[in-house]
Parts: sequence; structure tokens; C-alpha cells
Amino acid sequence: MTPEEQATIKEHLRQVAEILYKNTPSAELTRFETIELSVREHLQETVAPEISNFFSTQQEETQRQENEQFAPCVGKITLSSKQAIKLGLRKGTRLSPQMEKCGLLLVGNESFSNAQRDLEILTGVRIPHSTQHRLVANYQLSEPKITIHSRSVKC
Repeated sequence: MTPEEQATIKEHLRQVAEILYKNTPSAELTRFETIELSVREHLQETVAPEISNFFSTQQEETQRQENEQFAPCVGKITLSSKQAIKLGLRKGTRLSPQMEKCGLLLVGNESFSNAQRDLEILTGVRIPHSTQHRLVANYQLSEPKITIHSRSVKC
């Protein structure tokens, strides 16, 4: 990225920040935690879907094809079926590979319902416990490779 492009992005982001600030309730601007949550919500609901257009090389192609909505860690993104296949997303899934890993990690450490709560706290994306249960049930674990070394024990 050229310095000029970086400066352009920075200027546009300043303008976006002003608009988002004006559209944030004043009650949410009183504590750092509520500011942080408001920023995350703006990013996921408003900014990320627009920025995610870089997933599509041709905007018209996305509009003509059947679209699917995915839940990555950065907010909801809409891709055509063709794009999803090209990017290596499994058919029938609505979660990004990174979001799947996050969910599996949390489920592995605790219950499905706690994982739902914790995933929403960590990422701001609500993935129901039933979806996580299905993910675990359908997840293909590779066979572990076990190497046995025989050793003789002397007494």
C-alpha cells in the first residue's frame, strides 16, 4: 500500500468515526466498556460488511448468484456460493473456519451453553449452542499417530 493510499484510508476512517460517534447513544459513551462494545457493534454491523467486499472480485457476480451469509470473527459477510467454494468454505456451513475453531475451543473447555455465552462475549457474534453441538458432532477428527517405542527395563 502506498503512503498516499494509507493517507486516504486514514482520512476516510476519520470521517467514518465521526459518523459512528454521532450515531452512538450518549449513555454508551460514559464507560470504556460500553464504548468498546459500541465500537465492536458498529464494526460488525456497519463497517465489516462493506469492507468485506474485497472477498468479491466482481460485485455483479455476487449479486447475480445465490448468496450465503457467513459468521466470521469480523461480523456477517455475504458471499456467493461460488465464492464460498473458491475460498474453501464447506457447503452448508454458516461459520468461518476461524469461528469454528473458536467455538470448538470453547466447547472443549466447557459446556455448549457456556460456550455460546463466552463466544458472544469474546467476539460479539452469537452462535447458538445447538449450532456448536452440530459442529462438534460433524467434526472429522484425524486418527492420532501413535508411535510405540519398546524399551527394556532392568531391575
